[in-house]
Amino acid sequence: MDVCFVGIDVSSKTFNVCIQRDQKLIEWELPNTPKGYTKLLKDLNKYKVAVRIGMEATGVYHLNLAFYLSQAKHTEVMIINPFVMHSFAKSIAPRGKSDRKDACMILKYLERMPFESFIPPEQELLHLRSLTRRIEQITVDVRREKNRLHAMHSASIVSPFVLAQCKQSISDLKSSIVELQIEMERLIRASSSSKTASQVEILQSIPGIGLRTAIVLISEIGLLPEGLTVKQWVAHIGVDPCQRQSGTSVHTRSRISKRGNKHIRRALFLSAMSASQFSLPISEFKNELVARGKSKKQALVAVMRKLIHCIFGILKHQTPFDPSLFRGRTS
Repeated sequence: MDVCFVGIDVSSKTFNVCIQRDQKLIEWELPNTPKGYTKLLKDLNKYKVAVRIGMEATGVYHLNLAFYLSQAKHTEVMIINPFVMHSFAKSIAPRGKSDRKDACMILKYLERMPFESFIPPEQELLHLRSLTRRIEQITVDVRREKNRLHAMHSASIVSPFVLAQCKQSISDLKSSIVELQIEMERLIRASSSSKTASQVEILQSIPGIGLRTAIVLISEIGLLPEGLTVKQWVAHIGVDPCQRQSGTSVHTRSRISKRGNKHIRRALFLSAMSASQFSLPISEFKNELVARGKSKKQALVAVMRKLIHCIFGILKHQTPFDPSLFRGRTS
């Protein structure tokens, strides 16, 4: 069966479609609703070919469409990293930018680059991820409100009403975090016999990883494409080294790329800090790096990378953390 590529640019209310047939670009716009999804499939079925569809990861707006299309017959979906898509578009040097042009650019990407099919994740993981990310958002809000409260106490004149309202806001936000944590733990208990629950439990054998961090890691890592190597995990999480060197004038110190999942990085950084204090093998590893001239932050990043290797091996072999294998475990 012939294969047809389709580029889709998704926004909150609509999505633009671009397809090339008979040497002509065909473009149209549909509402980002179930009716729009049905109409898109009906339009594509007219061509009677297998369809490969590409779309950018745009927050949550693309997910419903991706789920719907991935379940249709003779239809495959690829979710493209926005950073990769942006770099590709710059290499093409387009004139101007619009939703329709973005859809055409995605079509060009599909025609030139390897296609990687989107595999829909379990809904349980998506529910957990939404809870953990909401907790993270509210935690940031609590920190901001506390900073505002501190500034108010330093001011010479502040309305008592404003002070009381700020304190109440902090209290309400903390209550929301507690409610979200209770719901998160309820979901884990409700699925006590599932793969997710067992993975959350076994990850807690790693020093520095408690229940909440384990849930964050599983809900985020569980959505990575299957079949990745541990090096690809490191790249997806954004802890891979990134060197900038050119001739004799540009030679900066290597840094991590930070191009991957920031939520996993944040959880791992806090875990690395805790583990390097309370686990002897991890503490010795970090101290050795510092003694060799690495900064404390660089040493913590190295611990993070080691923890990724440990998590990869633990989930692959379903065996608890073994401190004696911390240095050498890579798979």
